[in-house]
Amino acid sequence: MQSEIHKHLSLLQQLSILDIGRAADLVWFQFGVVESQQPEPVASYALHMQCPWRITYEQKIVMGSADVYRPRSDYSGDPDLLEWDVAGMSALDEKVRIHVHLNAMKRTVERMMADHYGGFTITFSNGYQFESFIHETSDAELWRLLMRTEQQHFVVNGQGTEVV
Repeated sequence: MQSEIHKHLSLLQQLSILDIGRAADLVWFQFGVVESQQPEPVASYALHMQCPWRITYEQKIVMGSADVYRPRSDYSGDPDLLEWDVAGMSALDEKVRIHVHLNAMKRTVERMMADHYGGFTITFSNGYQFESFIHETSDAELWRLLMRTEQQHFVVNGQGTEVV
């Protein structure tokens, strides 16, 4: 599994991260060049994450997958009533705006490492690191690399990998 993950993630080598977004708690990371603008910008490659992940910089966690369930810093309501699935309401949305949309993180993929369990670490040219880790043994999808140029998806679950 490790060699298959490394082979597919190597496609991101020297590409820039363009954007991070989400649909509910599925978080996507776009890499490469914008291929299409309709109806939203679509990049050459995208990672769709449904397992735990984090982005670190200078030995600090900058953002992580669970931030989608926490309110942004200026939220004054009851945290138990937070509508986290509404775009812009979560701490993750706020951190993406700061670190990605304000260009702090838009750098190229310098290197990547895959682990034996389906997780990986991507290091960017400016020192940011994107880490994912597999946390279950089921056959449910945990992350996916969309390869638009190749018209394929590389899918990882707790049991292994497949190209669809």
